[in-house]
Amino acid sequence: MEQATGTDEPMLKSLDGVTSPVSFTRGPSGTIEVSMLMSRNGFDYLMKLADETGEPLETVIGRSLVLFKAATDAAREGKAVGAAADPGALDIEFTGL
Repeated sequence: MEQATGTDEPMLKSLDGVTSPVSFTRGPSGTIEVSMLMSRNGFDYLMKLADETGEPLETVIGRSLVLFKAATDAAREGKAVGAAADPGALDIEFTGL
């Protein structure tokens, strides 16, 4: 991926020069605006999670990123990633979900 410059064009483009399905543009006050294409099933899944938990969509996405980061870090450290029936078997327990 290469970074584009300028404030109103996508910040990321794929290596073949085609705009990525996820684009970032600089918003007001230094914010980053994210636009992403996804399948209808993926979107419906996110909305179902938001509805079931009573959380706003941005919270569901944010928590998903935190869990993904923790899982990839653990896997990189050679740890197993999954769920356990016994909370005592966990190195890390996710709370507040």
